[in-house]
Amino acid sequence: MASNQGDVAEEFFYNTLFDKPEVGGIRFDGVLKNIVGGKPGKQAEFDVVMHNGSSMVVV
Repeated sequence: MASNQGDVAEEFFYNTLFDKPEVGGIRFDGVLKNIVGGKPGKQAEFDVVMHNGSSMVVV
């Protein structure tokens, strides 16, 4: 049941951004976590993805 520091940091940033979905004065409509994208064998995981109609933040 132990968490490593990366898991704790990821959860902290997700919860913070979910509560106030804004970065650099830009407001976002949605906050997603642990998104996997790419072709099989070349996939990447993005810890936090924020989006609105014109901008996106990927962590």
